[in-house]
Amino acid sequence: MEDRLVRLRRIDFTWGRTTKKKLNLRREAVPLNQIFSIPEELTLHIISLLHACDVLSLGRCSKSWNKLCNSDSVWKNLYVKRWPADRLNKGKWKDSYLSKEKSVAAKLSEYCRKWSVEEELNACYLEEAMTFLINLKLRFEDTCLLFRRKHGILVNLLGLHYAFVFLRVSTNNLTDALARYNVSKRQVNVCWTVNDTFSCGSYTPLHYSLILSLNEIASTEQAVFYLLQNCPHQVRSIRITPHSLCK
Repeated sequence: MEDRLVRLRRIDFTWGRTTKKKLNLRREAVPLNQIFSIPEELTLHIISLLHACDVLSLGRCSKSWNKLCNSDSVWKNLYVKRWPADRLNKGKWKDSYLSKEKSVAAKLSEYCRKWSVEEELNACYLEEAMTFLINLKLRFEDTCLLFRRKHGILVNLLGLHYAFVFLRVSTNNLTDALARYNVSKRQVNVCWTVNDTFSCGSYTPLHYSLILSLNEIASTEQAVFYLLQNCPHQVRSIRITPHSLCK
């Protein structure tokens, strides 16, 4: 019994001494050129494949990363990729990119105020709004600004449609974004009139309506905009309004 205790004590003592020695090891910083054995041009190209917000975050990691992430070639690629039609630049590409992005955000905010006062969405209005958003070259991060509660539900709906149809954002990402901005339960009423039956020389109109929440539209991929974009011949009129305004 005493021999066992002696062995255990020796093992504990040895383990403790070894662990202490390991814990006292100093971690030395590894130079950046030892981490990456690839040319700087290729590193800059890889960085330019990131989003601008990720490049800015990466540049805060160290002086070496900051130098790479502030490279003009990186921000030129980011600028041209987002606004391919606008290639003229007289200053630094990073400054031009951030200035242009700020200008886009200001235009979006101004247009949102116009949309927020609208009480009905129709095909003509949808086409105008989508053309405006497409010209702004919005990413999903920018589009999420349309999901804010301070905007009307029709603005939320336009952002949802743009993200789903033009950006091909997944259903899960859309529902998560709506929940994050606390607009998932907002409801719209989709109303349409169909010339269904023909009698006495004229069609008898039939009226339909469907109440849907933004979360239902995003999660079940309801084609509420199909009627607006590809209006069948028998459909006479379509309108989408906030549920609270429908009577």
